[in-house]
Amino acid sequence: MDTPELIRRAERALDGKHPKHDFPIPDAPQAAMPYLLMALVKEQRATNWHLTGIADSLSRIAKALEQQPEPAQAPQTEPQPKRRLWLPNRRNT
Repeated sequence: MDTPELIRRAERALDGKHPKHDFPIPDAPQAAMPYLLMALVKEQRATNWHLTGIADSLSRIAKALEQQPEPAQAPQTEPQPKRRLWLPNRRNT
């Protein structure tokens, strides 16, 4: 059973009806408790599965970042003299 179905059955039990059938029952909260607990367990399991997936992804990212080599620094050389722009003289006409 999926979680919404468990919740529907618990609501029926809390209303005073049998969870699967529609005849009245005297101990409604006690009949609803197993369905509510099962719904809670299913939701908790799905949340744990999701969080485990996130943790695995983060650990893979961390391992990849640790394995990346440090960027090599360019060797420092003496600065070269600046080049001058040579333009021919303008003609005076």
